[in-house]
Amino acid sequence: MNHFFRGLTLLIIANGFLKPNVSSIVGDLYEKNDPRRDGGFTLFYMGINIGALIPPIFAGDLVHHYGWHSGFLLAALGMLVGLITFIYGRRRLNGKGGVPKKSPLYQISTYFNRINFLIIFRYIDLRFSY
Repeated sequence: MNHFFRGLTLLIIANGFLKPNVSSIVGDLYEKNDPRRDGGFTLFYMGINIGALIPPIFAGDLVHHYGWHSGFLLAALGMLVGLITFIYGRRRLNGKGGVPKKSPLYQISTYFNRINFLIIFRYIDLRFSY
């Protein structure tokens, strides 16, 4: 049960960081009076709604036939694909949605690169264990 609450806490925190940040990235892609701005937000919210509609169909079938672990594995794989897509597509954003240079987080974000990030997660021991 302890792992359940840890996972639930991480989901809540991650969702709190994700939603405002992704919306601000979409907003930064267009100028305030750009007529494409509304279309960009429409595509963004359509993607969110389609992403919320389709996976439960597959996850429900997987859970029915193979158990809960397969449903969560499908969700984890989907998040991994999204993360990889964002990391490799980030350079196409031309700096939009990045940490502002005035922010105190800019110093921290330049210090922690991907290797340091992995070392910290290893230290905190957020591994899956049964």
